[in-house]
Amino acid sequence: MQNYRITETILRLIIFTFTLLSPFFLSAQHDSDSLRNILIIWSLPDETTPVYTKEDTLTNMFQIFKIFEKKSISVSHLGNIGSANISNIFTDRFDEYKTDFAFNLPYKIYLSEPDGINFYNTRRPYTNIFYSTGTKIQDEQTIDFTHTQNPTPLLNFAANYKFVGSKGEYTNQASKLNSIVLTSNYTKKHYFLNAAFCYNSFKLQDNGGLIDTGTVDINSLEPNLSNAGTIMQNKHFFVNHRYKFGNFKDKKINDTIIKELIPFISFNHNFDYKKQHRVYKDEESSENGYYQNFYHGTNETYDSLSYNAIINMISIISENKFTERYGFGINFSITNTFKSYYNFKDYILLSEKNNYIDNKISVSAFTSVKNILLKTFGNYYFSGYRKGDFRAGIFLTKILNKETGNNLSLLLKYTKQKPDYYCQTFYSNHYKWENELDNKKTADASLKINIPSAFFNIKGDIVLLQNYIYYGAISKPEQYDKKLFVYSAKISKIFNLGRLHSNSKIIWQRTNNINIINLPEFAIFQSFYVTLNYKNHLTVDLGFDLYYSTEYKALSFNPAVGHFYFENTNLTGNYPHGSIFINGKVKRNVTMFLKYEHINSNMFIQIYSTVNHYPINNRMFKFGIRWTFTN
Repeated sequence: MQNYRITETILRLIIFTFTLLSPFFLSAQHDSDSLRNILIIWSLPDETTPVYTKEDTLTNMFQIFKIFEKKSISVSHLGNIGSANISNIFTDRFDEYKTDFAFNLPYKIYLSEPDGINFYNTRRPYTNIFYSTGTKIQDEQTIDFTHTQNPTPLLNFAANYKFVGSKGEYTNQASKLNSIVLTSNYTKKHYFLNAAFCYNSFKLQDNGGLIDTGTVDINSLEPNLSNAGTIMQNKHFFVNHRYKFGNFKDKKINDTIIKELIPFISFNHNFDYKKQHRVYKDEESSENGYYQNFYHGTNETYDSLSYNAIINMISIISENKFTERYGFGINFSITNTFKSYYNFKDYILLSEKNNYIDNKISVSAFTSVKNILLKTFGNYYFSGYRKGDFRAGIFLTKILNKETGNNLSLLLKYTKQKPDYYCQTFYSNHYKWENELDNKKTADASLKINIPSAFFNIKGDIVLLQNYIYYGAISKPEQYDKKLFVYSAKISKIFNLGRLHSNSKIIWQRTNNINIINLPEFAIFQSFYVTLNYKNHLTVDLGFDLYYSTEYKALSFNPAVGHFYFENTNLTGNYPHGSIFINGKVKRNVTMFLKYEHINSNMFIQIYSTVNHYPINNRMFKFGIRWTFTN
């Protein structure tokens, strides 16, 4: 068993190396003596328009560091960190319309991709390190390391490294996830450039679940598979550059006059090269009994498939001056995607890769009338594998109070989408199918009231699904040809009373056919903590977290096909999951937590699973620290 433990010595070496190298670039930085450090952070969620965020320096909720817990309050997963997972909150699940490689979906939350990474601009070198560790038995480790600096005021470089690893509490469930992101951005007068290289590597042991999870002796559990594993690699090379047409005007900052660009319209070009690869391998023979079929070999399995794409997008984007003059904004883009799929069938039949050229047009427009903001959007694929796919929607926001930001928003959206390529055709050693599934159709309506001044929001959703595709009891894609409805309501409220704080989230959801989609009717998250301060040098939060979902039918997971499937049998849920924690912050740059997770383990039932045959971890002590450096 490989040891994934990252020693304190290695962490100190990383810190020392980057701290040592930083002075070599200081001479090219902004004048750090005359101006305080300014760290600007943005992302490109639509891969064109920057969305700015702020550095997180707070202690509250710092103990929630698992990325899937940040996204959803109820998640089905295989027990070990880094394993496949899916939200039990239907509206929190990933948007399949934006995914061309469905095998990424169970692990997508761990992927570093261009639409989710950060770009930076800083006056001084900036380094941020997060490290966490768990009980030695599981050997759980996570690292999130970021370093960025500007060699010149116009040019920035940044590097991010993420590691998630654990050998797991149960046999043959080790995970090792590595992610490397290198970014750069450049700005000069009318020209703006963002570039990124993203590399993700997953190495996972697949035990196929544990045999006889109903036993009271947890040490007697045996894995279904002893030599199975999944390897996944995702690579992106992404460039976004934009030329803004407009005039410069003088702007006074303190006693200095600078030239500021007032853009009218801009031309944008995106280039994205992606290469995504999955291998499932196993040495189990037909005597094991786990697999029903062995199509190409009875002693060894090596199923390989991949998806490659070259994407070019050209956009015309209205800027602020255009909107001020005409009272509306409009964006138009055309996207060309050359993509190829490789399946095990291609190797068997000695055929070429399946190549397609998808072309898509996209239009969005926005305007504001008094305190109402209106945005419409739509896109349509007019050639390629996804020919005929389209999405259209309208987003309305009513500003209730400009000073507090209180608002009411409505989103209406309709989507028509061809099934994923590998839902239609799939060949492997144990599973194969050739399907002719109909296009999926989805209509969404969402109404949200947001009151930031009271730390309160409430949201209601109705989702109508037609030709819904799911993996059924035999782990193959199935299509439900009747209408499915999913109704949900979410309430979130933060209470602050002096040193006492509470963070509450409640979600209700229901479907009209629990034999196709089964979800917990209620999911609850509750966090209570008290904040203590010591002479403004130390801030401490003491508290506990509680997760609870009502009873629902559990999903199963098949590592050979890489998807969750619905057997419509065993129940799970109706189980509280509690943790106690201490968060601490020393001055501004060091934040840490101590956490005793799943403290109620074995109190109610001996073994608890959110996915059939995959028990979650028992109680575990965890420690984490975030350290920031600004040279």
